[in-house]
Amino acid sequence: MKLFFTTLSLFRSYLHTTFFITALLITTTALPSMAGGKVTIALSGGASGPLADSLPALTLSATSTIDFVELNLVATKDYELILHPNILLDSTTNVAEVFPDRGRDNGHFYAIDFTLAEIRQLRKTADTTLSIPEPSLGIPTFDETLSLLRALEADLQKKTGIAPHIRQPAFHRAEGKDISELTLRTLHTYGYTSTGESVLIQSFDGDELKRIKNELMPAIGVNLPILQLIDKPADLADRDTTLPAPYDHSWMLTRLGLRVLSSYADAVALHTSYFTENTDSLVTIEFIPNGRALGLEMYVFPLVETQIQDKIPSSEYSAVLDYYYTTLGMDGVITASPRATSRYFQQKENALLEQQKIDNPLLNSNFQPLTLRDNQNSSLILHASGTP
Repeated sequence: MKLFFTTLSLFRSYLHTTFFITALLITTTALPSMAGGKVTIALSGGASGPLADSLPALTLSATSTIDFVELNLVATKDYELILHPNILLDSTTNVAEVFPDRGRDNGHFYAIDFTLAEIRQLRKTADTTLSIPEPSLGIPTFDETLSLLRALEADLQKKTGIAPHIRQPAFHRAEGKDISELTLRTLHTYGYTSTGESVLIQSFDGDELKRIKNELMPAIGVNLPILQLIDKPADLADRDTTLPAPYDHSWMLTRLGLRVLSSYADAVALHTSYFTENTDSLVTIEFIPNGRALGLEMYVFPLVETQIQDKIPSSEYSAVLDYYYTTLGMDGVITASPRATSRYFQQKENALLEQQKIDNPLLNSNFQPLTLRDNQNSSLILHASGTP
């Protein structure tokens, strides 16, 4: 009996220690500053090609350990919100085949010129290396997306964080559509009203984010964290005259700019070009700690598993993540390789557990390995490969 209680005491100590350290590695879907961990945001819902911004991709992401899924939002002619990467339909759908005469004078097809009923007739397309036909997928609405995610949450007993990306709000307002108000009212309808619901509102448009913070949120009755996206320097951006001019975010990189950001934003995401191109004069070594001192969380985007990172000694994706998470101390990444990022954290956790087994041979001989994961409701889930 004495041996039993001694063993039980060691087991409890093992659990406490492992949970504490694991909590530093694996975060919940609350606002990062509350979670105290590292965050993974899945670009375009967690997939690329024809699966990007699709309901199948979002379903897969909801069942994973990804913290947030990015939801790209644009508006239609009849004030509906759809999931689409930008305001053009040209390169991602078969719109030119279905509606050949509906392009504007510049030859491009804009989502805002089509009703939802017309959008329903389109199919997503993308360059692919698959030798089989592409999946025939339509463009989902924001309503359908949130309804699906809420249903999955109830079924899986697990929250999925969302990061709605409001695309080109100034363009939409010029076309008579207040995309920001539409977004917030839809979120309110589905119960996404406070930080406890794991939502990050993001946009490149700082003026619009200030408006959202100071005007729209109080009027609609929501209080959600805001993520300011800082795009690549304007002189490095590829100029596409069919789209609005690129944002000039250079003022945000100063001490005064950071103070302005902290008045409306909770987090800042820097484009990877600030760390991979010759932009040292813009982002100084003090930028990240200065932002943190003002209460801002720091992110980087977009990460791709096969992307070359000029300033990182190794092109291995794990080394890229080590650089941003550990060397620079970033709080999160917006990545096109979310599952590779999840494997990175799992490998870190496994290495930690193996080290603990080496440091505690008694535990190693008596207990099977444990995998601990802090789920999105902040409740501890233990998966044991054996019974002690």
